[in-house]
Amino acid sequence: AAFRSAVGVATVWPDSFAAHDAALAAVRGGADAPELKVRLAAATALARLLGIFGDDGGSKSAAQASVFGTVEAKLFADEHVDVVLATLRELKAVVPALSDDPAGRVAALAEATVHDNWRVRSALHELLPAVAVARGRDAFEQQLLEGLVRAFQDRIAEVRSAAVRVLADLRDLEENGSPLFGGDWLMEKVGKRLSELYMTMSYYLYRVTIVQAFERLAHPQLAAEHMETIVLFLADCARDDVPNVRFTAVRALETVSAYAGDRLVASYVKPVLNELLANDGDDDVKFYVKRGIGAL
Repeated sequence: AAFRSAVGVATVWPDSFAAHDAALAAVRGGADAPELKVRLAAATALARLLGIFGDDGGSKSAAQASVFGTVEAKLFADEHVDVVLATLRELKAVVPALSDDPAGRVAALAEATVHDNWRVRSALHELLPAVAVARGRDAFEQQLLEGLVRAFQDRIAEVRSAAVRVLADLRDLEENGSPLFGGDWLMEKVGKRLSELYMTMSYYLYRVTIVQAFERLAHPQLAAEHMETIVLFLADCARDDVPNVRFTAVRALETVSAYAGDRLVASYVKPVLNELLANDGDDDVKFYVKRGIGAL
């Protein structure tokens, strides 16, 4: 309750709270508490204070730097994974409000997505869209692109699924009314890499994740040449040796057909669906094929 009250006061009077050293010290002290529930509450409060203080170049920036120092030194390194996760969840909402130095240090943390705990790896990936907003596309490409691509090869399915969600979030980000990551960038920097990885992946569940990623790359504003690349790739995936990959690709083709246009649907989508309907021996594949044909 004390931490919630501190956040409430800081929300109403951010300048006064930022200048109150004793109040800040009391909240920061929660990160050292022996009780797990206290550290969890402190993690939520401290992360929210980062967003409240913002970057004003004055007392609020100094308070933000002080709070972030505690978050970085104590909460990110906490022995209990739930404290780390609580901190990362809250950071998603406040990273764009961080000043350059803390934002850069969060980016460095996200870059090192090699934590032993898969839940932490997943949470670090979920930070990527917020870091992209804070740091920009060029910084994202230089520092975080490799980690995103690597996530599609993670041994844990939940981490790979997080990468798919992140890709969709990056697709939808805007800067001054224009896409932060346009179709050209996403297809060249991510789509091309993933299509190459698909050809080397012997484990079929990895290939399923790549198919799901390509489904997320499609959207109504995507250029025609990129949409054709996606449709052709998914049509090839629909002929994979493993039924799970095939029906995932069929479902993806049903989704992207809404944006693909009549020519692509007639030339590539319908032929592969009809081929599977006639020749595929797997009941699940045929179920999704019939559903896809009915939706076209």
